[in-house]
Amino acid sequence: MNSVEIDSHRTVYIDLGKANYSIELVEGWNMVSLPLIQSDPSVTDVLASIDGSYDAVQWFDASDADDPWKHFYVAKPPGQNDLNDLDLTMGLWIHMNQIDTLEVAGTRPTATNIQLYKGWNYIGYPSLKTRTLVDALSGIAGNYDAVSYYDATDTVDSWKDNIVGDLTEMRPGNGYWVHATQDCLWTI
Repeated sequence: MNSVEIDSHRTVYIDLGKANYSIELVEGWNMVSLPLIQSDPSVTDVLASIDGSYDAVQWFDASDADDPWKHFYVAKPPGQNDLNDLDLTMGLWIHMNQIDTLEVAGTRPTATNIQLYKGWNYIGYPSLKTRTLVDALSGIAGNYDAVSYYDATDTVDSWKDNIVGDLTEMRPGNGYWVHATQDCLWTI
């Protein structure tokens, strides 16, 4: 098994198996994640399949207390965005101008470590397997008290969470807000 250290608080273990995954995106904001390791993590390469259909991408970096929101705006000149690379540990907001399908190609992770910080963390779900929330987060049981997901396709009740009880699974392609009660390392 090989490993790739993304930074000091995110490590991905890979099996070198290639895969593809499609994510249907609606007009407006979509809360997603990349379930595969990208060979080229640049925003424009990762989102090439929806080029012309989106105008903004955002990520909340809980490790940067002074400036946690990172942005990529298509209309900004090169060098003026502070979100230039995307990876499977990130939960992403993608603003779509029209309906389209994000085609994600990459390498399957076998295990991914994501450092969670006390408070809200916006994370990806680095897996191709749907799991119950309890199973997926079993490694940090007792260290979180809330998990939320925004379902842009549900126009009646878009926000799902474990408190209300309408969020019971973690699914490939979805990004999640996780409220950690203390710093902890999540391995999935």
